[in-house]
Amino acid sequence: MSVPIEMFTTPSSSAEAGELARLAEELGFDGWYTGETGFDSFVASTVAAMSTSKIRLGTSITLAFARNPMTVAYAANDLQSLSGGRFFLGLGSQIRQHIERRFSMPWSDPVARMSDYIDALYAIWTSWENEEPLAFEGEFYKHDLMPPFFRGQRHGYGRPEVGVAGVGRKMTELAGRKADALLAHPFGTSKFVKEFTRPWLDQGIKDAGRDPSEVALIANVFVVTGKTEEEYDRLDRATRNQIAFYASTPTYRDVLAVHGWEDLQEDLRAMTRRGLWDEMAGQITDEMLREFAIVTDDVAEIAPAIDARLGTMVDRVMLSQFWRPSAEDVAVIQETAKSIRPGPTSKS
Repeated sequence: MSVPIEMFTTPSSSAEAGELARLAEELGFDGWYTGETGFDSFVASTVAAMSTSKIRLGTSITLAFARNPMTVAYAANDLQSLSGGRFFLGLGSQIRQHIERRFSMPWSDPVARMSDYIDALYAIWTSWENEEPLAFEGEFYKHDLMPPFFRGQRHGYGRPEVGVAGVGRKMTELAGRKADALLAHPFGTSKFVKEFTRPWLDQGIKDAGRDPSEVALIANVFVVTGKTEEEYDRLDRATRNQIAFYASTPTYRDVLAVHGWEDLQEDLRAMTRRGLWDEMAGQITDEMLREFAIVTDDVAEIAPAIDARLGTMVDRVMLSQFWRPSAEDVAVIQETAKSIRPGPTSKS
């Protein structure tokens, strides 16, 4: 069984999402994901759905707490219909400052709130599918009004697949208990995945008494490569910048601590306060880069490197946003990806 190879790119706008998703499909990727930065992930996914016909389309991630479960249920249901059952809803909590200050939405106990959020989504979709009254009351959300006129469309594709982004233990275990997939953060080394992410996910699956095949672990992998020195240097710089940005966030300190690099977090945090964003990449050493990214000048080495780092632990692999491979590159990766050993909960 081959491990699906998917692509994650962040469009410059929702309009560009269609072009990037179509390109991913033409190149031969199994799926395409968009993030949510200066645009709406649902709008971008809509454009992508209208531009493709085969590949899985997903959000990595949609900001859950910036919205309520009902608005997300409608949008995701529409996208599941529009895409013909190809939509993957990846949810993330973001951090408190963004939810409260950027979106002016409530924040509290993100794991418990996310658990309630997922339960609400499932209840809403079940109500629509079975044409039955809606009666959901959780700790954070209550949905108990659904006149027939306002029911979401019954389209025959079932509910969207739901993934949860997680780094810490509690959110990772939650994904195992309630979601269809865990979106492992790109700021996660193979050591962290092996020693923490995979065991935490498995514990969540076990606690809920679920079948392991019900939950996929999706890895997001940085790749630094290039056919020219200019292309290689561009990817190198972009990847170091992204790693430095993540490393400056206190939430991810535990990942650094696994490697004895926890002091880096304080240094980078101080640089963000001083506005030294362009200088942060210089704090990421070659050793750090190679822990967080696959660095090679030979595309044929990418899949074997993924297997060596993550084989038997992950079920799907998402390649990072910065690399723009050619059709020949993707063909090589897809052929060599057959050697990647799927995780114990493999679900494609």
